[in-house]
Amino acid sequence: MNVLGVDPGIRNTGLYLWRENGDGRNNHRTIKCPRKWAFERCLEEILSTVRDWILDYGVDLVSVEEVVWRRRRGMLPLAHVAGAVVGLALSMGKTVYLL
Repeated sequence: MNVLGVDPGIRNTGLYLWRENGDGRNNHRTIKCPRKWAFERCLEEILSTVRDWILDYGVDLVSVEEVVWRRRRGMLPLAHVAGAVVGLALSMGKTVYLL
């Protein structure tokens, strides 16, 4: 089983791939969106990359970190990113956990 962990962010979204076979080929990446990009463009980049990782690495399960932030203004866009990743993974038939 291959597991993709996602730490959603507006400007920086972290990805970590854990492979059950333990061959040491676990991958990680931070998707960085420049401040000049509109939110929609960042979301498109994040979803495109997550989709590619799910397909390229044969991901079976996606774990998305829950959004916990004290500033209300910044929390809504983070929730959009997390929700979009969850929706994408579910639409691809993957098991999803919120942690």
